[in-house]
Amino acid sequence: MKEPVHHIVALGDVHGPLYGAQRSMLQLYERWHQEQRFHIHFVTPNVGPLYDAFRDLGIDTTLVPVGRLLGSYNKRLLNLRPWDYPLLAREMLMFAWRLSRILIEKKAALLHCNNDRVGLMAFSGARWVRCPMVTHIRRDRGFGRLDSIIYKGTTEIVWVSERVRREFAERIGVDDPKGRVVYNARSLPDANKPSTRGELLEEFGFSQDTWIGLVLAGFDPCKDHETFVAAADLACAEEPRLRFLLAGADTLPDQGRIREIKALVSEAGLNDRVQFLGHREDVGRLLRGSDILISSSKQEALGGALIEAIGYGVPIVATDTGGTAEIAPDGHCSLLVERGDFKAMAKRIVALVRNKTKREEFSRNARARFADLFTVEQCCERTAAFFDEVIGACRRRR
Repeated sequence: MKEPVHHIVALGDVHGPLYGAQRSMLQLYERWHQEQRFHIHFVTPNVGPLYDAFRDLGIDTTLVPVGRLLGSYNKRLLNLRPWDYPLLAREMLMFAWRLSRILIEKKAALLHCNNDRVGLMAFSGARWVRCPMVTHIRRDRGFGRLDSIIYKGTTEIVWVSERVRREFAERIGVDDPKGRVVYNARSLPDANKPSTRGELLEEFGFSQDTWIGLVLAGFDPCKDHETFVAAADLACAEEPRLRFLLAGADTLPDQGRIREIKALVSEAGLNDRVQFLGHREDVGRLLRGSDILISSSKQEALGGALIEAIGYGVPIVATDTGGTAEIAPDGHCSLLVERGDFKAMAKRIVALVRNKTKREEFSRNARARFADLFTVEQCCERTAAFFDEVIGACRRRR
């Protein structure tokens, strides 16, 4: 007899832009919807690109607005004043009650929260109606005492990397944390197309002997572009053929963060070596034409740009943060440095671009690792199997 298709309610973030975690969520549900793996209902507190994307896929979608404090709380979890908490608690209870009505109406077998911030908003509603809840933990920094509440409030957890799982467990004093590690994935349909190196050399006016270093990162303080600029300054002094492309949008509406980094580049005399591309839709094309990818992040639970880089076979120089070493192990398809160590980063950038044999070896290793661990098919199947286990275990306990 064919197993019944479970009904899942998926809860998105308060803020609507399609950043990495939301793209990961979208590709899961797009595939499951196409395969009719689950009956899906998407809930979001905000109209935005993710809301539009789910509706465009034909997935049942409900908007549940949140109060002013809850929206701010989700964005800056620890920046509330003491007198804000009573009103915040009221907003959270109202949201949880509305969510519980949806869980009943949709006969949900599972609530999936795309990150732990919305998980904190939702767990009361799930408990009221005895609906199991799985929360994705997608960060490598602590939220203090809230970490314990998040952990206890959810039925099970999907960790995006083993390091995130281990460090979270250490913060809350748990030896063997619940949940399962399932790596995020990327769909890269153009990964095997020819190199675009010649196109990039022409587009940006580079000479044929130029080494292209690509940075794919939004202009957020956690991406630590300051360390990159300091490393680029030293690297260019030693290897004048280096040029760098920075692709990514500013996280501030007034473009203030980009202005800060442009000022640093100008002060270092690197205006002819570093180009700011802004948001780009042709990330695959940029990767296929670059010699190395560089990441200087201070916080990176499981960097999407790094996953894309190994899928395209691009060697990496990066800071060893979050799950970076699980994506691209040091000496296998990357050279890793400690956070903020711009001198070591500069040395590794120069060493890698000058060593064609090592870059070719890293490229082969990177493609193989992507195929082994980071395809959409693997991510979807592993996550779906885990959801089925959670649903089955909860039903057996009733």
